[in-house]
Amino acid sequence: MRALALSVFALVLSIPLSACGPACDGKNVCAIEGDTANPQVCDGSDFVQCDDDHRGHTIFCGDQPRKAVCGTSGWSFEYVPLAQ
Repeated sequence: MRALALSVFALVLSIPLSACGPACDGKNVCAIEGDTANPQVCDGSDFVQCDDDHRGHTIFCGDQPRKAVCGTSGWSFEYVPLAQ
């Protein structure tokens, strides 16, 4: 019984913790990860932090009528009409 418990424990430890967060790919553009004080937004391939290196960066949210904009107060979302 103890060996079984240790095996289950080892299996749980082997599961990557990153699998618990939202996916970041072409289907999940603008997904948000992190805490509310310092969120990161998915650009389609990676989560991007809004810091001095990304100030002014814009991420269009695929087929959603919005975009994420990195400003001095962090990420904000703006309405963008979809092309007809």
